Amino acid sequence: MWKTFITVYTKSTSLLLLCLLYQLALTNHAIAIEHNNNNYGYIYWENGYPTPLKGRREQSKANIFARENPDLVIQTGYYSLMLDCANMSIKGFNPLSGSDYLSALNEDVTTFTPAQLKLYVKVNGVRYDCTSAKIQTEDSQLVRIIENGQYLQRFDHLGLIFKDNEGNELKSKGRFEISAWPDRTVLQLNFNGTPQVTATGIELTTQSGKILSNETNNSQAILLIQPQKESQIEELDPHQWIKQALFWPDIKTTLDYSYDKETAAITLAIPSEDVSYPKDKDRIDEYIITVTNPYDSIQNIPLIFKQDKAAAITGTLMTLWHITGCKPITEPVQISKNWHKSQTTPHEGPWLRGSTFLTLKPKETQQLKLKIIYGYWHGAATASHSQLSVIGYKGNWKWDQSALGSWGESMTFDPSQHLASCFIADTRPSFTTPKTEKPKTHVWTESSGGADFLVYYDEKNEFRSLKRQKTAYIWTGPNITKVHYSGVTDDDKIRANYTTSLLRSNDYHRHILKYQYKFLKEVNPTRLAFFQLGAEYYTGTEFQDYCIGDINGKKNDYTASTNGDTVIHKFTGNWLAIDDKKDFSGNTTNANRGLISYKATLNGEQHETYLHTYNRNTDNKRMLFDLSGSNINNTYYKDDIVKGSLGYVLTPDSDPNYWGENDELAERLKKNKHYWESIYDEFRYNRDMPVTSRFGILLNTYPIDIWADNDSDILAFVVIHKDFGIGHIPVILRNVEADTAVGVQIFKNDQWLWINSSSNGRRCYQQGVTNSYGTVDYAFNIKRPTNDISEHHKIRILKRKYE
Repeated sequence: MWKTFITVYTKSTSLLLLCLLYQLALTNHAIAIEHNNNNYGYIYWENGYPTPLKGRREQSKANIFARENPDLVIQTGYYSLMLDCANMSIKGFNPLSGSDYLSALNEDVTTFTPAQLKLYVKVNGVRYDCTSAKIQTEDSQLVRIIENGQYLQRFDHLGLIFKDNEGNELKSKGRFEISAWPDRTVLQLNFNGTPQVTATGIELTTQSGKILSNETNNSQAILLIQPQKESQIEELDPHQWIKQALFWPDIKTTLDYSYDKETAAITLAIPSEDVSYPKDKDRIDEYIITVTNPYDSIQNIPLIFKQDKAAAITGTLMTLWHITGCKPITEPVQISKNWHKSQTTPHEGPWLRGSTFLTLKPKETQQLKLKIIYGYWHGAATASHSQLSVIGYKGNWKWDQSALGSWGESMTFDPSQHLASCFIADTRPSFTTPKTEKPKTHVWTESSGGADFLVYYDEKNEFRSLKRQKTAYIWTGPNITKVHYSGVTDDDKIRANYTTSLLRSNDYHRHILKYQYKFLKEVNPTRLAFFQLGAEYYTGTEFQDYCIGDINGKKNDYTASTNGDTVIHKFTGNWLAIDDKKDFSGNTTNANRGLISYKATLNGEQHETYLHTYNRNTDNKRMLFDLSGSNINNTYYKDDIVKGSLGYVLTPDSDPNYWGENDELAERLKKNKHYWESIYDEFRYNRDMPVTSRFGILLNTYPIDIWADNDSDILAFVVIHKDFGIGHIPVILRNVEADTAVGVQIFKNDQWLWINSSSNGRRCYQQGVTNSYGTVDYAFNIKRPTNDISEHHKIRILKRKYE
């Protein structure tokens, strides 16, 4: 069936392809029954993030309505909960039958049934009830996100106001914290540090009249509930669920584990030794964990792998594997972390936690291998994307951080724009000599500034923010990241979706950025940009020279100007290279920014996009680039859909400033005479890479994206034509049957050689995540067998069997 289909498939038969894939999805539905699609969670502000009283963006662009209506929503596959963070009331407390993690990204909660929440404390025998709360002060936000990802949403509120029956306010504020897993929630009221506390209590009355409560004779009350069942549940006994937790291969040494009442999870203490590069380049720490379900019914179990002192915090990853064979366990491990400390409130200081949520069948026992991956993965720097808490650094809400390796940030994300006032904040090059004198490798590099997605001013020239912003961490590494962001403009006219992917490599920082805007109503903007390079409030490096090019090379040179003039450059099918000179702090930059046009469509048809130069003339004078249509004030109509994908690269500016191990790049850098040549190379060698598929259906050529041929032992077979493909080639294999182990071969010296696989599991480098159909999507990064790109590059992915 597959070979026949591939023979007749052409680009003009895309409808046939979609129909076939749809039928395959229906066929896989039976598998999905065993895969729990409800195991996910989101946290978002219904009316948008309450804009800080101080920030980079002027207050005329603040989201005042969000400040006045700070309603925080938790949405999972089992329930939803809305907390009014000013009145401290529960506006929504509902069971919810979710679809799946990715679909729910754009399926917002619409039904909110109130429940009554009472928080109280007794001090010196006097009862004080929480009557309201402040969400911010002049200098700080009082609602703070702690952990965020697919499984655990954790935040606290520092602004509580308690009064007695006579209206006297308690000086001590206390702290309210929620830890929300997909099927359970922990409510915590904490007055630690307040003297003379004799009791604390939490009481929640549901719409049906059920009272869920807990009162303690100390300064901390915890209420563990299942909102979808309107019930309280018991704490887990870790010794019932964990049968063994051992170091590997030293199975004589055990891991400590215990129950954490604040998160209602079983936590395993992961030891940490400092990572030193290049000495620890190939280091991966491994542990064997045996979990069991003691009950006669299906159960979910929350696990947290905890490092109080992270060994390599900027890029550490955790993955789960079967103990034999090259077969990852496809439930991800959510990474949340913090390294900031500037005040004296809980959750500051360095910590790293990996959270997962397993579904076990009745009486089922599973043996898991936990791998702690640091900076390298199969000879190249890992790609990672995780939530970074900024509790100890001025701001207190959502912040993400991605990294190549684990020796500094590569790109940071501020979706709610609470700190940077733009979506993408710091971007940093990889494998280039750093801003410090010593050492010269494996340390932080200079910041090349920020970028932004939707920049939207309406017909009245009013700036519009996003609300109901959610994040889906689909792939968090180590080969390829894929993280989705969504939101709706606060005038309810545009639904925005962004996707960011970092690619594992050993040459340079390479991100693929995608945007999609669905127009819910007609929009007549005074200014609308799909993407912005250099951001208005996070401008980026100093530069004078830039150029535009296409497949034939550089077309024109330009000089940057900040005098207010606007220059418009056609960008569809082109690339932009910038000769960066100095960063924010005056450090010399050793890399150059590049932006590559992959694709842009309007309602499915090719859409001509343009770069409109824009001048930031205040403190840091810079010229920025707005990516938009032919005009930044073009009208868009109801149901219009704009889509686009971009390549963002930071290429080394010279061979002396490059310390990575990609010999092919090093040779090109020695020959380069101009700052733009490496960016042009990325465009011409990777953008329209010709690829032929012999097994599996080819969906995209960069990254190579294949629908697996499960009818054959060869799941996929692709050929990258000669003179194309540089760096580690990203390969995605979709829809592999769940019980299949896979391995990769490349063709070298007239024979097929195995890579990324071994029978003992020690050299297994694929990345696998279960999709909503219950099958598995794999991701690989595959280096050419030689540095000679004039040869065809043949890759095949096969089913493997291991004892």
